[in-house]
Amino acid sequence: MDQFDLIKGVFEPEEAKEILLYLIDGKIQFHQNRIFSDRIRFGTENQDSLKRIEELKTTKENILKLIADDKLSIHSQINVEKVANSKVA
Repeated sequence: MDQFDLIKGVFEPEEAKEILLYLIDGKIQFHQNRIFSDRIRFGTENQDSLKRIEELKTTKENILKLIADDKLSIHSQINVEKVANSKVA
């Protein structure tokens, strides 16, 4: 497994909000595109993406509640691991 630092540092509240919401909104957009694609190609709703969007929206709400007037230390790593003989989701 490989690890990559995605976010590492101390941020002012507005910077933290911008960075975190950009990531979450990007993931929401990814899943919305996936839903649209599946609807057009297969005539079905992608239930996994619908569920993930709801989870991400909840995360977004919780982050907005957390961000106040204080600086925030944010550390985010991505762990990438190859999975043999798996279906790409």
